[in-house]
Amino acid sequence: PILTEKSFSNMAGMKSVILALALLAGVDAKVYFKEQFNDEKWESRWVASTFPGKSASDMGAFEWTAGEWYGDENDKGIKTSQDAKHYGLSAMMDKSFTQKKDLVIQYTVKHEQKLDCGGAYIKIASKADQKSFSGDTPYQIMFGPDMCGSTKRTHVIFNYPAKDENLEAKSEIKCETDQKSHLYTLHIKADASYEVFIDEESKQTGKLEEGWDFLLPKEIKDPKESKPEDWVDAKKIADPEEAKPEGYDDIPAQIEDPEAEMPDDWDEEDDGEWEPPMISNPDYKGEWKPTMIDNPDYKGPWEHPLIANPDFKDDKNLFQRCKDCAMIGFELWQVKSGTMFDDIIVTDSLDEAKAFAKETFFAKKDAESEMFDNVEEERKAAEKAEREAAKAAKDAEEEDEEEEREMLAAIAHAGDQRRHLAQVAAAEARAAEESARAERERDRARRRRMEQLETRLRGENLTNEERKSLNELRLDPNFTEFLRLARLVAGSHHAIAYTGAGVSTGPGALLPTVRGVYGVSNSQLDTDDFSPESLQSLRPTRTHMGLVALYQAGYLKFLCTQNIENLHRLSGFPSDSLWEAHGNLCLAVCPSCNQTFLPPPKSKLCTECHDPSTGARPTRRTGMLRRRVLSHYGAKVEVPAMVQEQVKQADLSLIIGTSLSVQPFARFASSAPTLAIVNLERTRMHDAEERAKAEGARIACESDKAMDALLLLLGIIPYAANPNPNLPAFLEVGEQNLDVAAIFLGGRRAYNKPTGTANLPPPPPTPLETWQEAQIHASGESFMCPRPTKYVITSAPCYHLTSIYNHQCQTHIRRRSTRRAHRRSLGGSLPRMIS
Repeated sequence: PILTEKSFSNMAGMKSVILALALLAGVDAKVYFKEQFNDEKWESRWVASTFPGKSASDMGAFEWTAGEWYGDENDKGIKTSQDAKHYGLSAMMDKSFTQKKDLVIQYTVKHEQKLDCGGAYIKIASKADQKSFSGDTPYQIMFGPDMCGSTKRTHVIFNYPAKDENLEAKSEIKCETDQKSHLYTLHIKADASYEVFIDEESKQTGKLEEGWDFLLPKEIKDPKESKPEDWVDAKKIADPEEAKPEGYDDIPAQIEDPEAEMPDDWDEEDDGEWEPPMISNPDYKGEWKPTMIDNPDYKGPWEHPLIANPDFKDDKNLFQRCKDCAMIGFELWQVKSGTMFDDIIVTDSLDEAKAFAKETFFAKKDAESEMFDNVEEERKAAEKAEREAAKAAKDAEEEDEEEEREMLAAIAHAGDQRRHLAQVAAAEARAAEESARAERERDRARRRRMEQLETRLRGENLTNEERKSLNELRLDPNFTEFLRLARLVAGSHHAIAYTGAGVSTGPGALLPTVRGVYGVSNSQLDTDDFSPESLQSLRPTRTHMGLVALYQAGYLKFLCTQNIENLHRLSGFPSDSLWEAHGNLCLAVCPSCNQTFLPPPKSKLCTECHDPSTGARPTRRTGMLRRRVLSHYGAKVEVPAMVQEQVKQADLSLIIGTSLSVQPFARFASSAPTLAIVNLERTRMHDAEERAKAEGARIACESDKAMDALLLLLGIIPYAANPNPNLPAFLEVGEQNLDVAAIFLGGRRAYNKPTGTANLPPPPPTPLETWQEAQIHASGESFMCPRPTKYVITSAPCYHLTSIYNHQCQTHIRRRSTRRAHRRSLGGSLPRMIS
């Protein structure tokens, strides 16, 4: 429409009316509190408090400042200035008031530090002690932002005297989280409604009784009513005419994989019976469930009837959230300081609050935002320049270091070669000196041992029992070889022992030899009753314990054995100086984690890799233990580098109870410059036999007998007063009433027991060389064995030696039919034997 002069006149008149009404409203508005912090006397109006139970050092101080960015540098506020502190600050209003109509609380907040955890709310309270104003001080209204971690809300909390509780809003109001100033406004209206603004933008509005739990519900469920028993609220039911198909439950959820094949390297003897992995059955359809149909009796959900709540009491003054309010304050905790507060107003007019915001907050907002953006750009530019400078400095430093390295390399390359040659010569001289010193020490040790041996041969420093035993030993046909053996051992500096089955034929173990007239390769023993747990009944012989004594006395440096029956470990020989060339039947290894078990658990499963609670089936790669023993004589033997180094250093090989038939064991044993062989039968290495006879020692007798003689000549007591703490428990005096000394002596000579010890039990009987007839005790019946044996046959658990060694003898066991015939000749069954 076209505006005329009359139109302009009418508009001017209307504008005047509106202005007059605004002035009238402004005159009617009441301001209960207003603070802009623009003068230095602000501290006279505000009182800092100390929280009960806190010291002054726990409280933070407010700083009077315009902030780091602002719209007017002369317009100041207060800011938290100390990290991880409590803050308490309050001011009294001109006079207390009780809300009669609307109530508006408004102030500005700016988080210059980018607050991560802390409060920035304000409280309205009745008159109280300002110096102790804290979180324990009762308040009527708490309003403002609060942040910590993921929680970022604007609190609106009212105290309701009827319940004597501080009620928090049911729905959360988000707060601003940036670093600029924001205006927070709470408007409580006389019609019992409310509205929350941030920067004059409405964030939440509604009725007080709906936003907080002020009143009890007007209606409750009728306690006299309940759902009728015949009420049908099931909308669907199973089809009564449908039945489960026959054989449905017989279909398994998993089946064996038809495409799986047993691995080529699977050994059922070691790994158990192979079972193919399980896969999901494509024919399995899950648990059977009938078809659901509409329920013809369905009545719909039952609704509980409601009645008026007899306890409900309406509150006509619910809007009146401030009664005798006289104080305003901050009670805060901040992890990181830097929050500013300004332009606080408490009034009964929203228009008054908006006018105050227009004069303060909005007058500074744009200028502050522009300054903040400039500060941020400068900060980012400074950080970028700092990063670039640091990178340039680092590059320059690396360049200088590289130049310095190149210069030093050039100097080193072109430097004095004589100094380098002198250093090399000095190092070689030191090495030669160390080698000479070590050689002198070995020579002194050899001379000391040889002198000790000659002294004992002259009968000096001997006890009566030792002298008697030595005189008896001189009468032995093998005494000359025993003496040669003792001199070789005493004169060596790095002796290594090599043992075979012959060391386990004495008391305690009573194992048969592999070869010879009565060896297991020529016998008809039953191999069906093989049980590794039976090895626990075996005990070390005097040879086993004598090797431990030689090691402890320093005569023996290392031990290599073909035996897998675990007796060397049971004797207490250190495992780090022991090489079990063919493995250990009592030791199991997990292929997954390489953890060893001695003895293995009865379940034969790794306790680390297999969890029975999961129900998963163990395999050779996921928890099933394996014994790493030689499967046959031709199998490859892995030789550790440490063993090869020991063999290179050896100057004497002490070969006991082995025929030197298996490689590389035999080659290692015969590689030393000097050989000493103790074995009843002739070994398979003729060159080694000749070398031992010509330059070393060759003794054809039992290993225990040779070991007794060697220990006697060297003056070594097998079991000292302070025994090795690592010896297994069965070697101590226990249920069997056997002492270690008795095992060593075997009834051959007395034992010079340490002072203060109990009397030794009688020694065990010495085994017979050959039994023409051996009594067999099995199942309470007695039978006669028609074959002479070199070991005691008893009902104790045992096995055939070929099963213990887990390899084939060179002379194969006769066919099963032949073994059955031999069983029948013994009366129907052959008892298991001590191997």
